[in-house]
Amino acid sequence: MRKIVLSTLILVLLSLDLSAQTETKGGLELKSQSVSLNLMGAPSWPIGVSYSQLLNERLSMEIGLGPLSAGAGLDYYLTKPRLQRLNFSVGVYGSINFDGFPMLYVPIGVSYLSKKNMHYHLNLGPLFAENVGVSENGGSLSPWFGLKVGRRFGADMKIRRGLENSPLKNMVFLKFGLLDPYLGFAYERLISPHLGLEAAIGFLGISVGPNFYFPAITPGQLGFKSGLIHAFTLNPFDSGVKAYIPLGVQYQFKNRIVLSFDAGPQFLYDNNDVSPIFNLKVGMAY
Repeated sequence: MRKIVLSTLILVLLSLDLSAQTETKGGLELKSQSVSLNLMGAPSWPIGVSYSQLLNERLSMEIGLGPLSAGAGLDYYLTKPRLQRLNFSVGVYGSINFDGFPMLYVPIGVSYLSKKNMHYHLNLGPLFAENVGVSENGGSLSPWFGLKVGRRFGADMKIRRGLENSPLKNMVFLKFGLLDPYLGFAYERLISPHLGLEAAIGFLGISVGPNFYFPAITPGQLGFKSGLIHAFTLNPFDSGVKAYIPLGVQYQFKNRIVLSFDAGPQFLYDNNDVSPIFNLKVGMAY
């Protein structure tokens, strides 16, 4: 698998040295966020919706949800979206389908951004999955494709980079979800603009772990979050220690109200089981 991934990336980097003329002297408007409808591909399968955000002018992160899978991924643009509408990219996506099997997709993509900020993206590449593929019974390796149609929105990247990060370092939440505790209270302390430490306690469980924010939390701007949360159940009919990798979004209003939603795989240490779960938090920063 590593040789295939490395060979694909090297081939793309060597063969796709493409450029185009700029449409304006100062470059194109480059909205920082997008929402798309997806067919096949990743991270949602076989259809679904996704949200993506530029972390800089060449690197984009995406999370997606479909009827049979959910996950996240990265796309790196080999050409410059600021300077041209037709662009080429390489990516890597990880998903978990709802049968509990992991999926890894490493595509080469071509995309086009219209003058009305409509975004069209086609990608091709190898898919590594145990129960998804082009053959009748699926396989561990299969050729795959994806098609996305979406719209870019939000602040231009030049404006987004100039916005100030939130000066508030503490957040308290009411938490609801499928990770222990199912219902409870959470407190988070920001150690840096990109890193927070969270602890939660409530109905039949506790949890603790770091959260990562990219870009940093900025009032009035939607942003990505991830992390590594360990949960400990107090339910005698449930397994003991669990690890959870959240992938989601967080929004801090200018009145300090905070909304957070994430989903991702939960790993049970007792039996090595994997299951998709979600969490919703509503709170306040101070």
